[in-house]
Amino acid sequence: MKSNPKLWPNIVVFKENTDWAQRVMEELEVSQTSDWATLYKARSDGSLWRLDARDKQDARFLVKIEEERGWAQLDISNQVKELLLESRGGNTNVSCLQSNCKNFALKGFSFCVEHVYDRGIRV
Repeated sequence: MKSNPKLWPNIVVFKENTDWAQRVMEELEVSQTSDWATLYKARSDGSLWRLDARDKQDARFLVKIEEERGWAQLDISNQVKELLLESRGGNTNVSCLQSNCKNFALKGFSFCVEHVYDRGIRV
């Protein structure tokens, strides 16, 4: 069964060994590569997708992007933070423990999403 890029989320943790990931890769063709990511174009609709390079330590993100120009330098940190916030169920009503931070802590953590992200947590 083919995968339809119009139904994919704009950002997703890419888990390579899943059926969904295999269907996605059948739909995508390599457009450009960099040291840190690959730019793909969807065969069915021409949409552009950036996929992080394999790294044993980090989660890989598949992100829909709007244009080819600057794709390799694209900062996806805000999108990753939004996904982290969503996947953890939002914030608590408890303040972040980071000194001078006025944000609320992310559910399951003592720190806000900004400071959780700063500590290297992505999913």
